[in-house]
Amino acid sequence: MTQATLIAVGSLLADIHGQNDNISLLRPADQLALLDRFAALDDQRAAFAADAVALRALREQIRDLGGDDRERARRVAQLRYEADEIAAAALQPGEDEKLGLELDRLAHAQDLAQHAEAARAVLEDEGAAIDALGVALARTRSIVEIDPAAATTLESLEGAHDQAADALRLVRQYIDGVELNPARLGEVEARLSLIHDLQRRYGDTALEIIAHGESAADEAAQLDASDGRLAELRGDEQARAQSLSTAANALSEARRTAAARFVKSVTKEAKRLQLPHTRIGVRFDARPASADALDGLALNSAAIVIGEGVPGDAPPASWVAFDNSGIDQIEWLVSFNPNLPPRSLARVASGGETARLMLAIKTVLGQSDPVPTLVFDEVDIGLGGRSGAIVGQALRRLARSHQVLCITHLPQVAAYSTAHLRVQKSVSARESRVTVEPVRDEARIRELAEMLGSDSETNRRSARELLDASGDTRHDQP
Repeated sequence: MTQATLIAVGSLLADIHGQNDNISLLRPADQLALLDRFAALDDQRAAFAADAVALRALREQIRDLGGDDRERARRVAQLRYEADEIAAAALQPGEDEKLGLELDRLAHAQDLAQHAEAARAVLEDEGAAIDALGVALARTRSIVEIDPAAATTLESLEGAHDQAADALRLVRQYIDGVELNPARLGEVEARLSLIHDLQRRYGDTALEIIAHGESAADEAAQLDASDGRLAELRGDEQARAQSLSTAANALSEARRTAAARFVKSVTKEAKRLQLPHTRIGVRFDARPASADALDGLALNSAAIVIGEGVPGDAPPASWVAFDNSGIDQIEWLVSFNPNLPPRSLARVASGGETARLMLAIKTVLGQSDPVPTLVFDEVDIGLGGRSGAIVGQALRRLARSHQVLCITHLPQVAAYSTAHLRVQKSVSARESRVTVEPVRDEARIRELAEMLGSDSETNRRSARELLDASGDTRHDQP
């Protein structure tokens, strides 16, 4: 598969939370979908999408029938003009080609007559080709009477003489048909000028021009007959637009309510993960649309931000764009510093704080997050032992609904895992090698002790205490 396809598929299967890694939580479109799942709005969103598709289809029908009354009247007038102009020309299929040939003959009639007369003279006048062939034919007959072997030559001469006679007859007919008629020449030129003007605007051939005229007449008739249908569609469109506006407002209001709960929950979880100064916000916005746009609704459109310490403004009424997800465009905002306002989540520097915030968000979202595998790196940077246990507990809770992989150097975090893998790198003169192996039972206790500093009896006792605190009682007792 292509790299682009692999990236698209991979983003649906795993999120990697670490230094400079791109994850689904940073994409505004995914943020809106996750908020809807968090708020259990999937059915409401799907119903809105179905109504939005129906409204667009209805507006397409109205536009096809003429839309604006003035534009429709102009369209009918133009179509009638075109149909009448073509009908008045009374074109015949293939007429342009026939007239082109006739024009050539009329324009060169004198030259054609001279050439034909010269050809006749060669064939017919004294000493001409037919007389010469007659003499040759008589001589050859005399030869055949003496030498029958010349019969083939005689047949050839007889054929040539007959063909020359036929050619002379045709040349005489052509001379009779050549017409020096300046008046007819003018008529043909005027007719072709009219046809060329119509071709420039309506089609390459007379047949295409005729077809265009018929089509214009049919469309004008349909527009004339569509007044009642257009009025019916406009009434239906107004009702559907009002209904969709109500649904959009309801969906947007539900999202704002859910955003407030989401912000409160994430803020609480972030503080548990030793991010005491974290402030979360959700910014709501909408794209403006013109009043006659197929994707426009008369709704409230100004930005509203919901979050701790983040102000919001009441939106004025205006035309906004909608898509199948509604009218809202949202973006999650965050600040880890009490002196800085919340910024876009995608612009916050990656690192331990961001990884822990992602853990907080993922914990709050729970089963609402459709990505099945979550990878956390650097989630324990800057944490002490007590805080590490809190992170470990959060990871354990998240593992109830997702597969969670965590790269950590903190034993307080590692103790909460259900599977512990040790990664080691060895270097020799010829190669470097990385090995990954599971550690269980006593081997796991030794690994946790080494993560605490050294494989001493004291650290082993501490490792057992960590496993006991995590609820893992599968290790060997001393």
